[in-house]
Amino acid sequence: MGHDLDCSEDPQDRKKDQRHRDAQKAAPDGLAKRRNARVSLPWFLREVLCMLRSPQHHWKLWGKGMVRVTTIAAILLSCLGAPASAQDLRFVTLDFAPFIYGEDQKVAGPGRDVIAAACEAADLDCSYDIFPWRRAQELMREGKADGMMVIGRNSEREEWLDFSPPLFRTEYGFFVSEGRSGDPQDLAGIAGFKVGVFAPSNTAVQLEGLRDRMIAEGLEPLEIDARPDDVSGFRKLAADRIDAVYSNRDRGRKVLVDNGLAEDVRYAMSDKEILYFAAIRKSFEKPEVSRRFFEGLSEIFADGRASEIIMAYELEPGS
Repeated sequence: MGHDLDCSEDPQDRKKDQRHRDAQKAAPDGLAKRRNARVSLPWFLREVLCMLRSPQHHWKLWGKGMVRVTTIAAILLSCLGAPASAQDLRFVTLDFAPFIYGEDQKVAGPGRDVIAAACEAADLDCSYDIFPWRRAQELMREGKADGMMVIGRNSEREEWLDFSPPLFRTEYGFFVSEGRSGDPQDLAGIAGFKVGVFAPSNTAVQLEGLRDRMIAEGLEPLEIDARPDDVSGFRKLAADRIDAVYSNRDRGRKVLVDNGLAEDVRYAMSDKEILYFAAIRKSFEKPEVSRRFFEGLSEIFADGRASEIIMAYELEPGS
């Protein structure tokens, strides 16, 4: 079956014809006629489609009545869920204070501010959402989100993400309980430690690498206590249920302050300098938009705007 779409006649005549066809269908043999008939669209939908097919011709036929057709079209498109304006890029991330976090039911923090400034410089309409880390990655892989903010870089992620220049510079390291005497100075100092870490994450991957190094060097390897979030690991450390937490230095300090643990836990040993980036999925359907975003980001770092935003939060710019 198909559908009729004759835009050549006067719309009012088509309405009359439609009523005539409806009356025919009500006859005793209407069922047989319908089996052989092409599908007749409702008159208002016919007018919308005809208007889209030939707007100039349709304006002549409708005259002032065109207002009614455009109103119907607007209502119809609204019902179908058409957006009021096109969105260029949707960014997703996890709550990762002090770099990015939720505040007053909005995404806030230096990560969001830098990305927003880059979008403005590139004249792009961007949106920002916070999800659990697993869900944020799922949305990216499903094509329901386009970019990620404040993300570490590794070889696996490079296979499906295009990365920006670095946004933030920080470091991974070990936190210990204030009750522990002395700070570890090297891998030998954490031999046999039970260490909490947020996993799955780039942080956990790095800690697994340290454990493998310890084995290779003949040291008693650390035991990894994988945690579903950052806070639970620090709470266990404050209660002396684990020996250390491996974390981003700035992230860890923020978690301690926000959860009233700053007097119970201290940052003890630096391990590795790290950088955080923005990234857009390689499968993104608008490469021109991706290019403009990265150019906008480079622009605001080159003229100092990005560094000014980041340092206002007492963090270190990545480039």
